[in-house]
Amino acid sequence: MDSLTGKLLIAIPELGDPNFYRSVVLVLMHGAEGATGVILNRPSSATVASVWNQVSDLDCECEEVVQMGGPVEGPLMALHTSLAVAE
Repeated sequence: MDSLTGKLLIAIPELGDPNFYRSVVLVLMHGAEGATGVILNRPSSATVASVWNQVSDLDCECEEVVQMGGPVEGPLMALHTSLAVAE
């Protein structure tokens, strides 16, 4: 089987698993050991700033909604962009 790494998986409407219902998953790693991916279209009620304030003392003004994934075991992962800020 070819690797699905880097591919998007789009759930079919008939998918019965509520964990992946209507989801779009970006496959980060796929091989003989299994697969790891993140759901790209499941918004939470938290903002980036509210989550950031739980893990850092630095300021964060981003009010974008955090997208949730899961429910699989493994480390916490985050996809983001980093913008350079002129001082």
